[in-house]
Amino acid sequence: MVRTALAAEHGQQAADDVSDYYLTELVFSDWRALDIFASPEDWTDKFGSASPRAIASALKSAAKHVDMHRIKKTTRGPKKPRPKRTSNKRKPHVSTHRVLKTRRQAK
Repeated sequence: MVRTALAAEHGQQAADDVSDYYLTELVFSDWRALDIFASPEDWTDKFGSASPRAIASALKSAAKHVDMHRIKKTTRGPKKPRPKRTSNKRKPHVSTHRVLKTRRQAK
């Protein structure tokens, strides 16, 4: 319902770019504040007998005031290319045992 209200006020593309994490965090933090300042009876009086059309209208009016930049998804940047090899490209790996054996024979 929240995404539909956001799409109605800000457009479908803006609603698709909403981060689930940020939206949940925003709703939860506001929910705690509403829980402190409004009792369940206040909610029942306002929305208990309201029609679905009235609830949708209230959601749309609330969606007008949402700062879409606060709840936008974060896009990942491009992957960095793998670094070029700095060691011998023809022989990619030399075991430590082989290096020590060669040094012993050279002495």
